[in-house]
Amino acid sequence: MPSTKPARTRGRPPVHTSDEQMERILVAAEQLLAQHELDAHSMAEVAKQAGMSKRTVYGLVGSKAVLIEKIIERVALKALDLLDAKVSSTTEATDLLELFVLSWIKAAHTATAVNLFRLVIDERKSFPDATRDYFALGNIHLRARLTQWLKAQVTKKYLVIADPAFFADVAADYLVSRPLMGMALNAEFKDGGQKPTVRVARIMKLFGLR
Repeated sequence: MPSTKPARTRGRPPVHTSDEQMERILVAAEQLLAQHELDAHSMAEVAKQAGMSKRTVYGLVGSKAVLIEKIIERVALKALDLLDAKVSSTTEATDLLELFVLSWIKAAHTATAVNLFRLVIDERKSFPDATRDYFALGNIHLRARLTQWLKAQVTKKYLVIADPAFFADVAADYLVSRPLMGMALNAEFKDGGQKPTVRVARIMKLFGLR
């Protein structure tokens, strides 16, 4: 009598696309940056964290410099999706602006972002493009995008801001850059111990938005 047991098949490892593998690499790198700054042996560490060989990592990323650039882009653009939300009133525009700035602060002040900032400064001679991209894709890009969004809200008469670019500059410098610099230098940001929500509320009030 023939056996009724199903035929056994050899197990094969799941096949991942290059995009999926890149996602695993970037997630692994971010997880490591949340713990410490990446060092000379970081590519091997990233490969281990991602569960793949160092050869595979290099095949997809190419170099540590490229990895740094990709992480910068990933961290810098996390908050931007909020500005794509539909706005149809002054209240919605004001609430979204406040939410965006708070999200920007949150993304910029994580342990991952702080260690990334330190890494970019430490590696500026070895990877000058990384330093350029950090500032181009970071605050400069976010300032420009926020300025563009604010101008659109002013045109629609949802917000009244005389100088949208100035608001974006204040948000970037006072709310994001200064605290980040202090964290990266292991120094406290002296602002009366106020939380981001309090500082954002102060800026919103200063510009007559609350």
